[in-house]
Parts: sequence; structure tokens; C-alpha cells
Amino acid sequence: MTRTGGVLILGQGLSGTCLGLNLAMHEKKFQILSGSDGACASEKAAGLMNPVTGRRMALTWNYEKVWPLAFQFYPQALSFLKRNPDIFFSSRNIRKALHSVEEMNFLEAKSAWAGFQEIVRIEKKKSQDPEVFENLCGWAISENGARLEVPAFLDEARQYFIENRQFLNQNFNRENLQKTPKGWQFNGIQYDAVVSCLGLGCPWISPELWAVKGQLYRLEGLPDWGADILKTEHFLIPLQNGSVLAGSTYEREFEHEEPDQAGYEGITAELLPEHKSKTKIIQAWCGIRPTTKDRRPVIRQLDEGLFAVNGLGSKGVSLAPYAADQLMKMLYPAE
Repeated sequence: MTRTGGVLILGQGLSGTCLGLNLAMHEKKFQILSGSDGACASEKAAGLMNPVTGRRMALTWNYEKVWPLAFQFYPQALSFLKRNPDIFFSSRNIRKALHSVEEMNFLEAKSAWAGFQEIVRIEKKKSQDPEVFENLCGWAISENGARLEVPAFLDEARQYFIENRQFLNQNFNRENLQKTPKGWQFNGIQYDAVVSCLGLGCPWISPELWAVKGQLYRLEGLPDWGADILKTEHFLIPLQNGSVLAGSTYEREFEHEEPDQAGYEGITAELLPEHKSKTKIIQAWCGIRPTTKDRRPVIRQLDEGLFAVNGLGSKGVSLAPYAADQLMKMLYPAE
């Protein structure tokens, strides 16, 4: 029997990748198991980090811990991979369109709350503002947003894991995982600990998870308004090639896993008619994301030496570094 003395990570989505890079940067032994038996929701993610959520713009869960970790981790990890962080991870202003005086008044009153004004500022519509949406009164602007080029980040990390013999191109079969007196054994290899980052395919906590469908579209034909991300119920992310990434739906009930007309109509519903008529779909895809009923991530010890992270939903980019940090403390409590 070959003993690695390390950690086996199941799945190389965002959570598995962030944990793997954390282990690599701390010079810990590990291997990542990732096969082709299912779609990885992370590979279809838009990569948006938004510090507020919902119509009332509530501060995202655990913001004080999650945000500093994410803004520290991604540049550090990309530098570790010998890649230019600015190409993959960028701070972006997020402008939420406000459509009524009532909405403006509510958020202006909220801006007096302690801490809120540091995250969001309210501005009335100006003549030089981008003319994109119907019935625009003003903006709620967050300067603490960001975007990660998720597929490219995952690819770069995977190449590093492969080159360092830390990547196992295999599908996970629970029957091949056995608990032993010294840890866990998988396919004849002994590990000190196992961390499941399998998303909807996680066999231990699947009853707790909801599958949520998110549709995304890459569009051409919209006007150039600069680098800011525009948001209503959905978002518009300008890309470097002049196209715009539009999304995402949040469908708890769905009959298929493909983009459809209803999703596109919902995403583009608030565009000015003259823009919508000129918009052309260049690419369309869907991601099926795992979330929980209370939208809180699962970061949990399941058994001695067995852990799981799951349910990151649409907040995967911001939550994955936090989850990795928490798991490091569970795996190495004495350090």
C-alpha cells in the first residue's frame, strides 16, 4: 500500500481548487480527484463578487470575514501560479439600477445605517450615465465588487496540479472509499483526510442541497458604458472583447438543463427596446448550482478525517477562499 500522508480532495470546482492551492502554498501533501462523470458548475460561473444581495441590498453573509479573504487569496494564489493577477481577477464597480423614487428614498435612508455607506452610495441619474435600462431614476453603486475569470483560473490551477502530480483524473466511487485506523483509503491509497467538494454529486449531504439553474448569455450589440457592471435583478458584465456577459437566472424548478427563451427574456426584460432589438446572442449556457434552503454554505466535519464544503450557490467566488480557510483550520488545528 502506498501512503501519501496527505489530503484527498474530491472535486476540482472553485472550493476544491481554492483548498488545493491553499494546501500547496502551505507545502502540505494532497491530491485532487476530478473526473468527467458530471458537469462542474464552477466552470460555467460568471465569476461575480457582489457585496450586497437582494432588492433591499442586504450585506452578504459574513461579509467582514469573507471579503478580505477573497481579495487577499486570489492575487496571492495567481502569483503562486506565476500568473498576472490583474488578468484573472479585477475589482469592478457594480451599479444597481433604481427604477422608482420609493426605491431611491428607501436606500438613501438606509445609507445612514452604520457601515452601509462604506459599501454602497446612492446617486441620482445624471445626463452622462449609461442609457441602458428603462425607467431609470438612479444608481446604488458598490465599489467593493470584483470579478474572477473562473474557467481560466480553474484551468491554470489544474495545470499546476497535473505538473506537480497532485491531480487524479478519475471519477469518484463511494464504494472505493473505506475508513481505516489510520485515516481513509481510496483505490488502495491511504490518506489522512478526505474533503468532499463534489457539489450536487456529494453522497453525504445531497438531501440538504437544492439544485438551482442559472442561465448565462454572451451578447453583442449593447452600447459601451465602460468597465462597470450594471445590475437590475440580473447583471451585465462588459468583457474585454466588447461583448457583454448577461445573467443569471435563479430557477429552483426547471424541466431541462439548457438555455431557453424564457430565461433570455427575463434577463433582458429591463433593457431599453432600442438596445434589445439590436442585441445578438453569441453564446448561451447554463450552470446547475448547489445551494441550501437558508443559502448558507456547508463547511462541516462529517466523520473523523472526513469533511465537506458545499452549497456555495451563486456566491462561489467570494465564499470558496473562506471555505478553504475554514477547512485548513479543521485539518491542521494545532497550527
